Amino acid sequence: MSSKNKPAKKRKRQCNFCYNFVKFTGAIPVLFWIRPKVVYCGTKKRKRIKGGALVLSNHVSMTDPLTILCALWYRIPRFIATKEVFDTKRKNSFFTMMHCIKVDRENFNMSTFHEVSDELAAKKVVVVFPEGEINTTSSNSPMPFKSGAILMAHKNNVPVVPVCIVKREKWYRRQVILFGDPIDVRQRVGALPSLAALDALNEEIRATEADLLQNYLSKKRRRK
Repeated sequence: MSSKNKPAKKRKRQCNFCYNFVKFTGAIPVLFWIRPKVVYCGTKKRKRIKGGALVLSNHVSMTDPLTILCALWYRIPRFIATKEVFDTKRKNSFFTMMHCIKVDRENFNMSTFHEVSDELAAKKVVVVFPEGEINTTSSNSPMPFKSGAILMAHKNNVPVVPVCIVKREKWYRRQVILFGDPIDVRQRVGALPSLAALDALNEEIRATEADLLQNYLSKKRRRK
C-alpha cells in the first residue's frame, strides 16, 4: 500500500474529567490567592483566543501556569514543562493528567516537537515559557528566548500570542497578566523562512513583551 493510500493515524482522545475536577475544585483558593487581573494591551477588539494558538509568556514565578490558567479559563491549555517536574511516578501522573508536555531542556528531541505540533494541529492552545527558566534577576524585562517555539507555530499555521506576567511586588498584590495582539507567523516570515528570519521574529516577540510591561508600568506610575 502506498503512503498516499494509508489511513490517517487516529488521534488519541484525551480525557478531561480529572483536569476539570482539579480546575473547578481549585478555582476558589487560586482566585483568592492570585486574584488575576487580565489586561488586553492589543489594538484588536477580539480578546478571547479561538482555535489553535501558541502562547509565549515570560516566566517570573512557580505560579505562572496557574495565572495563565485563570486568564484562559475558557480553554484547556497545554503547557510545555521540563522533565524534572515528571521525576516521580505521582508527579508524572498528575502533570500528564493536566495535559503537560514533557521537554528536555538539555536535549530537545523531535518527539516533543511532534507532540506540540499535534496539539496545535488539533486547534489547541499550547503555552510555552521560552526563557527556559524562572527569571530571578532584578530586571523586569524578559530574558532571551530560546528558539524553536516559533517554528512549531509556523508549521501548523497558528498565531503566536505574546503574554507578559508582571512580577508582584508583594505576595498579597494582585497578579497582573498582559496580553498582546496575536502574531501571524507565516505572514511575517513567509512560507519558507530562513533561520535568521525566525530568530529575528523570536527576538521581536521578546521585545514586544518587554514593551507591554514597560508601557503598563509607565501608566501605573503616572496614576500614582
